[in-house]
Amino acid sequence: MQPASLQDALSKPLVPKSRRFKSLRVIVALVLRELESSESRTSLGFLWAFIDPIATITLMSVVFGVISRVPPLGTNFPLFYMTGMIPFGIYASLANKTAHAPKFSRQLLNFPAVKAIDAIMARFFLNFFIEVMVFLVLTFVILWGWNLNPHIRPLLVIEAILLAAMLGLGIGCLNAVLFMLYPTYEIVWSVVNRPLMLASGTLIPISAIPEPYATYLWWNPIAHPIELMRAGFYPQVGRENVDVLFVVLISLTGFAVGMVMLHKMVRDAMES
Repeated sequence: MQPASLQDALSKPLVPKSRRFKSLRVIVALVLRELESSESRTSLGFLWAFIDPIATITLMSVVFGVISRVPPLGTNFPLFYMTGMIPFGIYASLANKTAHAPKFSRQLLNFPAVKAIDAIMARFFLNFFIEVMVFLVLTFVILWGWNLNPHIRPLLVIEAILLAAMLGLGIGCLNAVLFMLYPTYEIVWSVVNRPLMLASGTLIPISAIPEPYATYLWWNPIAHPIELMRAGFYPQVGRENVDVLFVVLISLTGFAVGMVMLHKMVRDAMES
């Protein structure tokens, strides 16, 4: 005879428990889907992530090298523009990719296991990894090609990359909602975002811009990771103008508002 408790347990239907690390498994699956997607195979695939910044930095170095013999900081044009373009590129790429993540995975959001945050985080992690690889390759090529030996402060460089990525995630989550609610806003955002690179200190350090214009430009959150990246490569650049809390608050606010609104929009769409 089996114990009564065991008989009761065997007689009850088995109820499947939720899988461990379900969200992590979904994110990994979405990352693999992104790798296999047609979007990843077009425009030279991931190779374009390296070609674009290299071409931009080379063009800027040639053009401004003709105008001036030395860059605003240091003596090497490629290194100067790389320290400005990379943080801005991380922010812009992650903001764009995460903003279009719900639209890219719209059909998959009908499955209960797939959440909006899974689609966003999958794109965020994949493209963040790509951007970090681009940064490492570009840094190695510039330092080796021009035989440079700068005094690099790695903690400041890592902090700059993380701040730029966090800002891209926060703005991307907020834009994901705004793009779906107001399709015209996506066009307006793309137009407004173009001159943002010039106002972020990529070409001219904000610390070199006279007042009161420099004070106004520090309200641009992406300017802070760029200044932090420059401080990581140039000892003469300080971080006294960098407000990490300001960037973090904007990033967290955009992420929180975006995720709450996305959750509500996806739930309403599934119930309708």
